[in-house]
Amino acid sequence: MASPAANAASVSPTSRRHQICDPRTTLLTLIVINVLAFGSVPPEIVALSATLAAVLLATQILGKSFWTFLAVAFGCIALYVGLPLLVSGWFAAIIVTIAYWTSRLAITFGLFGFLFLSTSVSALIAALSALRLPRALIVPLAVMLRFIPTAMDELKAIMNAMRLRGVVSGPTDMLVHPVRMAEYTVLPLLASVTRIADELSASALLRGLGLPNRPTSIVRLRVRWTDVAILAAVAGIVALHLILQSIEWTVLG
Repeated sequence: MASPAANAASVSPTSRRHQICDPRTTLLTLIVINVLAFGSVPPEIVALSATLAAVLLATQILGKSFWTFLAVAFGCIALYVGLPLLVSGWFAAIIVTIAYWTSRLAITFGLFGFLFLSTSVSALIAALSALRLPRALIVPLAVMLRFIPTAMDELKAIMNAMRLRGVVSGPTDMLVHPVRMAEYTVLPLLASVTRIADELSASALLRGLGLPNRPTSIVRLRVRWTDVAILAAVAGIVALHLILQSIEWTVLG
């Protein structure tokens, strides 16, 4: 039987990835939008950041995960903006706080999902090498890009096996029997993850990622019109934030 790492390599080739922009554009967007989202910004900036993440994610996937992202991100934004206008009290404050941070985390997960779905390991290594980043940073990021999807596939396989054996009947079992579900899920996952990490590390060494010399890449990095559009959208969000911030300072001053 093929190993999980080998299976991941066989089912996730570059052909499955729809790379609409340069990986450096994706990384810059990820950093800037996350800095904005987790800063002291008005809801308009959070909504625009969530919209940008949704548009990017829609280029890769339009299934259940995409609609879940939309529901969580925009639902939480509407909740923490509208709930204080309707009710007050300590319970409402707790709900607003949870919705506030969940909306930010949803944006982060959406952008990371776009990175994982659109960027191959070879493209990421080529982009990071072009930025002259140290090898100590490039290798862990490259392994992580392959490790996380593989670990998620293992988790889905474990959950499917538990359903087939009648151990769980639905998602509510996670809430009803959390300790038992953690025992049945975490232990097999840790064993699989340890094996996957060893195999991916060995694969990285065989590919020469640990060599001090800069590797030769067949990936061609080029700026397209989509890169210009994404960077323009990011610049527009940052500019709007600065304008709103200056207006707020003028009013308070």
